[in-house]
Amino acid sequence: MLTVFDLPSIDQLESMVIKTQCDTTKRAIRWPYVAEDSQLKPWLKGGEVLFVTGINRQWDDDEFQQLIDVANECHASAIVVLTGSKHIPFLPPRWIQLCEQALMPLLEQPYSLPMVTVTERLSNAIIQDGFAQRSKQWFIQQLLESNTTLQPMALAQAKELALSDDVPLTVAMVLPLNEHHTAKDSHRYILREWLVRYDSRFPVTDYRGGWILVIPTNNLSHSQHGPKSIWHALHTQLLNQALPVAIGISDGANLTQLNRLGYQAKQCAEFAAKYPNQPIYHYRALGLQQVFAAIDDDSIKYDFCSRYLGPLFHTEKRDLVTIKHTLLTYFSQLGSLRKTAATLGVHRNTITSRLIRFETLTGQLINDPTHRLAIQNALMMEPFLTPNQTPYKDDYENY
Repeated sequence: MLTVFDLPSIDQLESMVIKTQCDTTKRAIRWPYVAEDSQLKPWLKGGEVLFVTGINRQWDDDEFQQLIDVANECHASAIVVLTGSKHIPFLPPRWIQLCEQALMPLLEQPYSLPMVTVTERLSNAIIQDGFAQRSKQWFIQQLLESNTTLQPMALAQAKELALSDDVPLTVAMVLPLNEHHTAKDSHRYILREWLVRYDSRFPVTDYRGGWILVIPTNNLSHSQHGPKSIWHALHTQLLNQALPVAIGISDGANLTQLNRLGYQAKQCAEFAAKYPNQPIYHYRALGLQQVFAAIDDDSIKYDFCSRYLGPLFHTEKRDLVTIKHTLLTYFSQLGSLRKTAATLGVHRNTITSRLIRFETLTGQLINDPTHRLAIQNALMMEPFLTPNQTPYKDDYENY
């Protein structure tokens, strides 16, 4: 993907100079935009390179600071200031300092380099990069949908597209929680910029109502914040742009496993979408939930929970919630009445009474190994099912 760092490397743009030292020049570029005013928010969609010519406006430090603030808020990629004219004779050192403080890349362009040349060369580079990204997207989509082993011809194509085929990969499915969402350019830019930040040559790829992100696993492990915080930061960034998402993650040995990794990431994302309190799931962390996630028909899971939890399934009645909490604690204490009573701060007889009440309501026997295992699975499955209807009438006596 074309980044700010690549600008001076574009043919005929070699005289442009990066002036800031901040480590943000890996930002992806989407389009050039000439800034004649600091109030640009309604027109920015993310990824723009903002050009300040000074021809139609005199810029002071305060107005330039406003431009920086808007650029950061709208995820613009960089600011370029034209110098050497009567409008802006030189680049004010204060502007460099302001950009450094705001982590906004700043470049200087000599006025002798015509803007028509800059926009032409930059636009051509962006278009060519777009063609390359679409080729990669098509290739990744084919791999995700393929059920066959990656053939030598496909591996050769991966090399031609500069995609790593022999390194461990982490695959994430970013799934919008609102199925009627409208994907904005700013959302896609955030995902593209995130991949660029971690040196991934893979594109943002549309997949089953969301997006697939692929990144070499080692690039994530080198982060000082750790992989877990990285995904949470991405989730927060999208949420701040009014796009709540669930993120499912899986990882594997290399590109040949992409189909399986994409499927696992999709399972995790769909699982997380049903459990908003934990919007990010890694496939390794699912445990037994991997089995639940593989069951596409929710009615099967509803019937199972209803059968083994009876009226406790998705109940809001205080007495039944108390019984269910007691049951969860009892299982977590490995069936010890004494430890369960101590944990809940009640008498052992109270625990026994609640367990008997559960058996009466459900017809399940806690001391029966088969029943016990099914009850534990139902309790584990329940939080990931959206309440739809109560399978039992509330015709029992309060406990």
